[in-house]
This record gives sequence, structure tokens and C-alpha cells, in this order.
Amino acid sequence: MNFTFSRNPMIGMAGSVAIVVAGLTAAPLCAQGLPYESCHIKMGEQRAFVAELLSTLRFPHCAVRKWILFVPSAPTLPGQGGARSALGFEKLKSEVSTISDLRFGERQLLRGVVTDNNDPHQLTFKTNYQVTLSARQLVDGASSERVTPLTSEERQRYLAQSETLRFEDPIFQSWLDAKGLRRKQDSDLKFAWRAFRTIRGMYSYKYSAKQDRRIQKLCEDNSTDCGGLSWLFVGVLRANGIPARSLVGRWAESGDESGVSFGNAHVKSEFYAANVGWIPIELSGAVEHKERDSILYFGKDSGNFITFHVDPDFELDTLDFGKRAVRNLQSPAVWVAGSGNLKDSSETEAWSVKNIPAY
Repeated sequence: MNFTFSRNPMIGMAGSVAIVVAGLTAAPLCAQGLPYESCHIKMGEQRAFVAELLSTLRFPHCAVRKWILFVPSAPTLPGQGGARSALGFEKLKSEVSTISDLRFGERQLLRGVVTDNNDPHQLTFKTNYQVTLSARQLVDGASSERVTPLTSEERQRYLAQSETLRFEDPIFQSWLDAKGLRRKQDSDLKFAWRAFRTIRGMYSYKYSAKQDRRIQKLCEDNSTDCGGLSWLFVGVLRANGIPARSLVGRWAESGDESGVSFGNAHVKSEFYAANVGWIPIELSGAVEHKERDSILYFGKDSGNFITFHVDPDFELDTLDFGKRAVRNLQSPAVWVAGSGNLKDSSETEAWSVKNIPAY
């Protein structure tokens, strides 16, 4: 028999959000208006990291004869360079290949297939990432360097809909009207600031594994987590013709040693403004810390977050199981073939991160 091993994915927690961008001067506080008429992104300190996600899958009542696993291949982004990804199975013969997401082909994944595991009830494997992260901050004044515009393909990609980001849904469209979230004459930057402050004022932070995070459902709620907040923001901007995207991954700091904590998982956002470029957004930190000024979470990236993939909603070629949809890949997606049942199946993981000399 073939089985799909599913979990309640930890989208992320807002804790440990830094409000000081390393190597850059803090922007002035502002109560209401965005303090920039013209602005640019200033790059700050660069730091290199190696990270390892050690995963163990247990199927006590299933004798597995074939394991099929998927992990994301970390992308190169304005704040994340030199990304390298690897999937390894110690002392096991495995087939690891780089494949593309069937929905948006530029998203790369690693697919591992194991058929010679001596233990039919348990599999341990590692996903390794090496990246150079850069601090970024939105500062006053036009850029002295030309900002590369998006290609038509990039613009189309970051204005697209998906199952989670279905902004043309009538419920979401009515919500945009009710909340005054229509662009009208605003610039990309000023509308994004208004959308950021509106969502921040409306929502509280709450994590629920069972929450439906499709934006047409989230707009009927008043609380969600970092993934939900990010997708709401991206949906609002795309509905108004502004390219935006969510960054799904984990903080660049080691997790606890319990083997069951997914608390380093997190989701951020970015939007593209003409003549400025990709501008980082930390909406869940702003929602969780409403006593702090909004500008501390708008246009600032401390360079302490490893992006696994851009945006939710994958379609994967699972070989024996056909095409399957997956919301996000902060933890591996797994399919197994064997005999028995999936009762009492479990997963533990350990996330470790080290700072290394820049490469």
C-alpha cells in the first residue's frame, strides 16, 4: 500500500524579531506617515551561515519499502546570496535529484528516493544550507545606482494567484472595498505602507495549526500567524497591481534540543517598488509588538533569516503518487510506500546554525 505522511505544518512564530539592522543607522520614528519622499535600499553587514535540518521519521505500524522526500533548494535573493542546498542520507544508497515545482517552474527542489533502508520503521536524513545573508534598510534619498526593473516574466510571477493567494475571490474583493484597500493614486511605496499599517491595526498574532490560511478565509478572521499575515499583505498588494512575495524559511539561529520544536520557522514578505527594488517587510513582528513604531518593521532586514522558498503552494511530481499539492516546505514533504498503517507516525527534527567566514 502507498501512504502519504502528513503533519500540521508549523508556519512560524514571530518571536525573537530584531528591530535594529546590523551596520545601519536606525530610521527616525514616525507615528503615521512614511518619512520618505524618495528612498533607496542600503545594504549593510554580510554574514555567512551553514545550517542543518536533521529529520527523523518514525512509522511504528508501517513497514516502509520506499521513501520519497522533498525539500526546497534555497533561492538567491537580494538579501540572500551564494545559496547552496544538499540532501543526504547517511550510509544509504539514495537517488537525489534537482527538480522544478510544477506550478512555478523557477522554484527548485531536491527530491530524495530511498529503497534500501534497513529499518522499515524509521529514516533519518539531513538537509544542509549554506548562504550569505545581508542586512538591508530603506533609507531616505534616491539611489545613486540604477535599480534593475523586473522582467515581464518576473512581474507576471509576482502578480499571480495561487490556492492560498486567490485575491480575485469575491469575498476577498469585498473585504478590500470594506477596508479601503484600493490603490487609487498612491505610489507603490505609499500604498504598501498604508496596507501594512491597516493589517497591523486589524490583526492580533495567534498560531493555530488548523487555521485555513487562504486569504479569502483570513480576511474574515482577526488573528493569524506570520504566514497568514504575510499572505494577506502579499494578496492585498497583488490585487492592487504591486508585485509582492512571501519568503518562507527559518531564523538563522539554532533551535532548542528537544527535537520537537518548530519555533524557528517563520515567514516574511517583500514588495517591489519602482526605482527602489525589493523592500523587506516584517509584519508579524509589527503585529506582535504594537507598542513599537511601525517603521521599525517596514523596510528593514537584519540579515538573520534563511529563506527556503518564495511563496506558498507547490505542485510536486511524487513519482508513485502522481502530482500532489503542498502548501509550504519549512519541513520536508514525505510519501512512503509499504504495508501496515500510519497510526502513531511521528517526526522529530533539530535545526542547527553556525556563523562561518564569508565566502
